[in-house]
Amino acid sequence: MSDDTRSSKQWRALWCAVLVLSLSVPGSLACLTGVQDFLSAIPNPPIIGTFMSALQELPAMGSDGSSAGGLFDNLKLSLLAGYAMAQNARLPVFTGAEIGEYESGVDGLDAACANIDSNVQAASQYVLGVVTTAFLNDLQLPESSSTSSADTDQQKSWLEALSGLSVCAAINPCENTYIMGFDGFSTPPINTEVGQLTFSLLRAGFSYGSNFNTSFMDLVVHNAWSYDWSKRHEPGTLTDVTRPVNVLLGGGVTWGLDLSAEEGGPTLASIALEAEANLGISTVGGSKEVIITANARGPTLTIADVIELDFSGMLDLGQNIQFRYKSKSDFFFQYVLYASANNDISGLLQDAPGLSDLLTNIVTFEGSVSLAVQVDAIGAAVRIEVDGSFSIADDIASQFDIPSAGGKVSILLTKKHKESDFRQGDPGLAHGTTRVVMHTRLPATV
Repeated sequence: MSDDTRSSKQWRALWCAVLVLSLSVPGSLACLTGVQDFLSAIPNPPIIGTFMSALQELPAMGSDGSSAGGLFDNLKLSLLAGYAMAQNARLPVFTGAEIGEYESGVDGLDAACANIDSNVQAASQYVLGVVTTAFLNDLQLPESSSTSSADTDQQKSWLEALSGLSVCAAINPCENTYIMGFDGFSTPPINTEVGQLTFSLLRAGFSYGSNFNTSFMDLVVHNAWSYDWSKRHEPGTLTDVTRPVNVLLGGGVTWGLDLSAEEGGPTLASIALEAEANLGISTVGGSKEVIITANARGPTLTIADVIELDFSGMLDLGQNIQFRYKSKSDFFFQYVLYASANNDISGLLQDAPGLSDLLTNIVTFEGSVSLAVQVDAIGAAVRIEVDGSFSIADDIASQFDIPSAGGKVSILLTKKHKESDFRQGDPGLAHGTTRVVMHTRLPATV
């Protein structure tokens, strides 16, 4: 680092060169063209609306386990851009591909940049911002209204208190997009509108568009369930969807949610998750949405206070969660665990409290299985799709003239909130008070 340390005279010469370069900033950073104080034009991400505002502040957990204040209360992205300028001795404009492969010579910082390699757009231009405790005494920041001693001293003391934090940022202030990679950043428990969340963050992104009405970040939701209550007897389909998100967080996530339509009302669904996951939040527009995708340990899940599922002992499960809440009459929770060759959940489902009672003496199955759960203002629905083997009780198969055995079947259970148990109107397979709709998929005949 000492080779990059420069005298004030050398910095003034470099700064003059930067002023000339800033007159023509490339591509999507065109809003910075002609800016005389380049670093002062790099803001921190704004807090948009009140939804999930506590999480948007990114509170940090100190090395002693206590809260250390919000990331953006103590760290300015303009200073990070200054450190990148100091280390590279040039205007810190890099492509997304260059940022993902950035080599600083500091392991933690290089890891932080690598953590956002899949989130930046490879060919797009960004302002690079970097900081690590190794820089604090080795690099002299360029002269700018954003590099006052008060700001730099506050940031230095905060970083030293966190002990070993490294941050790598890809910034586009013209599109209000800020993507940050971390090494050594954790949060205390954060209470939000969708339950309590705790993170060991690898990455965080904020994107709102130039007019704060869009996003340049997407989150792919694999095998989202398309279910329509107006077609109550149809199991719907599992299809990939891409959702724009304004906030994207990735790393270790701990989340607990008890869902009810209104405060003090009955719990309609609850979930407890601890996994390596990506969490996306949509804050722009009338409908607020939270999405979690993971290939990791499963959650515990309770549906309508009837069905209890515990996947916490199973690893590497492909799963996603979508949650939207607008009002007590307009909300949506969905959990999907899609089929995996490595995990056979058929036995767990058939032994699960509540669910086993619904399926006993009607159907048994084994093999590759997917599960989809939806809870909304109308009711709760559960879809089980088997791609292995199933067996239906002979009397039921005979009554409804369907095969008593086969390889593929969809099982659909539904319960409106006003109903006392899971059932389904005709046509269905009746067993006591429970009705289960079976959709068999037979092989084509020649």
